[in-house]
Amino acid sequence: MILLTPGPTPVPDAIVRAMAQPMLPHRGEEFGALLGRVRPRLSEVFRTAGPVVAFAGSGTSAMESALWSLARPGDATCSLACGRFGERWGASLDRFAGLFGGGRARVHAPWGETTDLGSVAEALTPETSIVTVTQSETSAGAHTDLRAVVDVVRERAPGALVVADVVTGVAAIELEMDAWGVDVCVAASQKALMLPPGMGFVALGERAVERLRTSDSACPASMDLRWRLDAYENGTVANTPPVSLWYGLERSLEMVLSEGLEARWARVRGLAERVRGELASLGFTLAARAPVESVTAAFYPDGVDDSLRAVCAARGVTLAGGQDGWRGNLIRMSHMGAVDEAMTEAGLAAIREATHEAKRS
Repeated sequence: MILLTPGPTPVPDAIVRAMAQPMLPHRGEEFGALLGRVRPRLSEVFRTAGPVVAFAGSGTSAMESALWSLARPGDATCSLACGRFGERWGASLDRFAGLFGGGRARVHAPWGETTDLGSVAEALTPETSIVTVTQSETSAGAHTDLRAVVDVVRERAPGALVVADVVTGVAAIELEMDAWGVDVCVAASQKALMLPPGMGFVALGERAVERLRTSDSACPASMDLRWRLDAYENGTVANTPPVSLWYGLERSLEMVLSEGLEARWARVRGLAERVRGELASLGFTLAARAPVESVTAAFYPDGVDDSLRAVCAARGVTLAGGQDGWRGNLIRMSHMGAVDEAMTEAGLAAIREATHEAKRS
């Protein structure tokens, strides 16, 4: 089966073998040495000189760990969204505000629309403390210009932390955390890092680390980045880690950095362009006004419905469908991680055949 969903993505055999190594005690010297090898490489992939805290959990748990550790009672916050995941972070901030007060602003565009920077500027005030943004919105295949958002936030709310969901951005599309001034980047293991689900990552810039040092957030211990950061700085982990995934992460990062981030971004871009061109020729319509390169989302043409995915599955290709109000109306196809030209061409062949069959029937 060729897995072309935007998560989980295919796990290369080399990573599977790495994860099959004998279990380690996570308080022992050998695991400590593994941490010492992996952590600098992880920061390199996020393009930051700061720490990247990794722990057992999903991308959602990593994002909420960041929000609930950094948001303080009474903080004014702002969420940006153009799809399901941006809306999820807005809902998380709603829950925090409901418990601890603070103003809430939203810049939530229709799914697939471009984030309007003028609306972002209008929503911010000098009191805004946290801004959430999703760089690669998987639900809609939409891209938000993270660097441009940071520039607006710095102008309108200089003290605000920009907390970015780069779950399908890191190691797939251009990301320059430090150079762009992003304060926090959140990701997960099962996307472009080519691992199974189960690991969350929070990359912290200097301003975020400083906020954590002075934070009085009422965050549950299991989500508290202060606890995790203390352990990081002491060369250990706060609580039991997914040891096998750490083995796999070491191999994954070796593969990513051996290929080179720029080369990897270019490869993903080429696959995305190939897929968009083929789908357009078949009558599909892109779901996003500004499409992201890590995953393509496209509405079915007339005469084609969601049974196309079952036909593709029968041909050995697994595609993702739409979510929420878009369920049944589109396909989503990944270009991330270990997805290569051969997998992509096989996926397009299955789509092409299924589309022609549907239009003939």
